[in-house]
Amino acid sequence: MVWTVALLAPAFLLLAGLYVWPILRILPEAFTGSGFEQFFGSPAYTNVTWTTVRIALTVAVITLLVGYPAAWMIATRSGWQRMLLVVAVIVPFLTSSLVRTFSWMAMLGSNGLISNLLRALGITDKPTSFLFTDFAVVIALVHVSLPLMTFSLVAVMRRIPPEVMGVSEALGSSKLRTMFRVVLPQTLPGVTSGLIVVTLFAMASFIAPAILGGTSQTMLAQLIQATIETGSNRSFAAALSLVLAFIAAAAVGVIWLVMWLLRRRYKRTPQMHGKPQEGALSPVVRRGQSSANVERRVWKASYGVYFVAIVMFSLAPMVILVPIAFTSGTVLVFPTPGFSTQWFEAVLAPDWVNAALTSLRIAVIAAVIAVAVATLTVLATAKTKLMARAADQGMLLPMTVPTVVFALGAYVTFVRLGLVDTELGLVLAQTVLALPICYLVIAAGYTSTEVQLEDAALSLGASKVRAIATIVVPLMLPALAVAMLMGVLMSFDESVASIFLSGLDVTTLPRKLWSGIRFSTSPDVAAAAVGVLGFGLVMIALTVGLYTLLNRRQRRSVIPFPTTSTEEN
Repeated sequence: MVWTVALLAPAFLLLAGLYVWPILRILPEAFTGSGFEQFFGSPAYTNVTWTTVRIALTVAVITLLVGYPAAWMIATRSGWQRMLLVVAVIVPFLTSSLVRTFSWMAMLGSNGLISNLLRALGITDKPTSFLFTDFAVVIALVHVSLPLMTFSLVAVMRRIPPEVMGVSEALGSSKLRTMFRVVLPQTLPGVTSGLIVVTLFAMASFIAPAILGGTSQTMLAQLIQATIETGSNRSFAAALSLVLAFIAAAAVGVIWLVMWLLRRRYKRTPQMHGKPQEGALSPVVRRGQSSANVERRVWKASYGVYFVAIVMFSLAPMVILVPIAFTSGTVLVFPTPGFSTQWFEAVLAPDWVNAALTSLRIAVIAAVIAVAVATLTVLATAKTKLMARAADQGMLLPMTVPTVVFALGAYVTFVRLGLVDTELGLVLAQTVLALPICYLVIAAGYTSTEVQLEDAALSLGASKVRAIATIVVPLMLPALAVAMLMGVLMSFDESVASIFLSGLDVTTLPRKLWSGIRFSTSPDVAAAAVGVLGFGLVMIALTVGLYTLLNRRQRRSVIPFPTTSTEEN
């Protein structure tokens, strides 16, 4: 018991002191000032609230429509198509939100790719800008929300028997009817979780509406950040965060209720069970051979068109940054007028380099702490189901509250402690935000190890510490390496806490990118964004390569646990 308490103490202190307490500090801040009076006293803030709900729900619905076919293809296909889809969907999610938003800024501007493409096709004869519109904000949020929806659906789609489509066709149903009447009802739990996660994520976003939207696209999270940045009224910012939390909870309740009613409706719908009766009409007989062939060709063509479209939608905004970064011009234009490396030379200036080194230093320290705390928690709770479930709930807590709300709570708390605009404050905040992903990776790595080897060492007289140091940790090296690299990547790219907690004394790379994107259209920001994107891709490749290498070495070096009887010895 003492051992377990000692291992759990760091996680408890970290979450209680650096996550729960800062969020609770928002409550007195909101009610001691005139924040709510200011909010309810102006109809403009009511419009901002409605805009937040409208954009978030629009993003959730569009993400569902776009992500459902991608999830089905990932769950049912194999080979290079599935791998390319997974990469196309997940790469934007692992890329800095500032880089993603800037890439759409380059795509949607009057001299961007879409405007020039429309002119080339003869649809319009003058430059067209989509910036500062609902369309710009929604498409950027759909782009980053797609992985959240897709992998929520993949998890439930994999449980559907692969032969369901063939059986349904044998009973005379078309593929489209099968998707709506057979597949969709079984995936409603994934649809529900995906809609909830995407809605919460979109409501808490402020980077996309701040950069791509105008005054009519102002959202609550954006208003919170602007209030803190100007330092005008912390009480008002706290009141806004509570309003955001309330409408987020209300939206979750409405989504859950609607999906619950939909599931009940499907349960009341008569379903065809069992095998086809003797003499039952096959789809060929019912619809004719030519009709069935036409349907297969249309279905296959639709798959091909969608596959190309989703890959281009996911990767094109990232790819377009590269030629823009090498432009010889002085503004964001695509196609570029010429080739030059001048903007990469510009971002090698001391201010950019120092910002990058500061971010890297903070990310490494935060990842080390997060991996250490997550490892201790896994070792303390993994062997007891009840404690493991409790640990899951606690360690994943930072994923349940919008990051902007946590950043506000951290700002309010750190101001009193003198930690705002310090590296220590950023390390503490980044550690909390990196903790969930590190815990998930390490917990999965521990469950896949040969736990009986540790038990054998203990039965032979080894101490708990020695068994963990000589057996468990070496077996978990692949998971620890992946958790460390993922923690560094997430902390390096994390923008929200950096924008709230850094400033003049400590300037991180996300903070400098934020200032550059908002107040400048110089291609040096594109060069810096390409550098951040390249760093992320290198970290992803390094993670995959290191995991594969350590896993192979582990398989060659670990002696299988003996299962034969040893009584004769």
